[in-house]
Amino acid sequence: MNYNLSNPMSSFFNTASNLQSLKSNSMNLQQQQNEMDAAKVQAEQQALTQQRVSEIMPLVKSGDYDATIELATLDPNMSEAINKAKANLSEGQDREMINWLTQYQSAPDKAAFLQQDNPNLTVDDNFRGMSEEQRDVMARIVGAQLMPKEMFNAAFGKQEQISPYEQAKLEGENQDRDLRRQEIELRRLESEQKRAKTSQEQEAKSQQIEQKRKEVDEAKAQDKTRIDNGINTATQNKQVIDDLLNNDDYMSSLTGYTGRIPAVTTTGVEAEAYLDNIKNSMTIDNLGVMSGPLTDKDIQIIASASSRLRSGMSETALKKELNTIKKAYDRVVSNYQKESNRKGYKQESENLSDAQLLDMY
Repeated sequence: MNYNLSNPMSSFFNTASNLQSLKSNSMNLQQQQNEMDAAKVQAEQQALTQQRVSEIMPLVKSGDYDATIELATLDPNMSEAINKAKANLSEGQDREMINWLTQYQSAPDKAAFLQQDNPNLTVDDNFRGMSEEQRDVMARIVGAQLMPKEMFNAAFGKQEQISPYEQAKLEGENQDRDLRRQEIELRRLESEQKRAKTSQEQEAKSQQIEQKRKEVDEAKAQDKTRIDNGINTATQNKQVIDDLLNNDDYMSSLTGYTGRIPAVTTTGVEAEAYLDNIKNSMTIDNLGVMSGPLTDKDIQIIASASSRLRSGMSETALKKELNTIKKAYDRVVSNYQKESNRKGYKQESENLSDAQLLDMY
């Protein structure tokens, strides 16, 4: 018998080679996938940064110290350049720069001021070449790094204080943005773990991922609390309006000729208390609950409607204004519930009406 081993051995080596090739291709595909995941995370981080810059830039231009400090930290290159510049400034140069920035900010003609020589300070030509708007922003950024907050406010101070509504809106945006940043950071760590080459590196990433997941869970819990509080407050305020609309005695005492006479009966006093409660809850300063679900235009319409509420109106007119406000609260509850559903937060369904449950989807 003739045993020819050449073909079987050749087949074996070909099979082994093919398996190695498949393994290599698989590893290349995994590497490509990891690189794509990393690029996606980086793009998300960049988009988040750009969004935040757009959000706080109006505050920076108005002279908000905290927003100006934050702006300098959003760009790593800018942060590094600022830190190097601060490290190279002596104490005397520090004070000279502060004085120069204060004079620049108060100069009636800033372009002319830039042409003046300062023997103790060299002004970068790049700064001179910027547009006035860019120079003003850069001056605030440098000033915030060198000046205490009180000094900064005196030199660049905010032109006007933001309302409690605007503050609530800003805080809500910050909370939502911080949560998204935490989630992006978690995905970045998970992507890095996939690319880890040793078991030690994988274990280190696992610990970081576990810690980051705890932080994300905490941030989500805070975000859910914000949404739940908004729903509860809007629901309670809406109930006050319903109680007034559904009480014929209250409506009669508030409208027409009777409403123009100072209340002396218990019913009249209670009705006026209801109306005052509704009006007070709808002022711009107390509309923080609506800062996320409604637009600024909606808020102005609602505030305008509440300002028209008064005793002595016709019943038709009073009901119209109350229903305008009530519909706004309906939108608040609906939009908060949709946001909660989109983010995967669980709600106590037994506390929601059928209409509210349908609005979640």
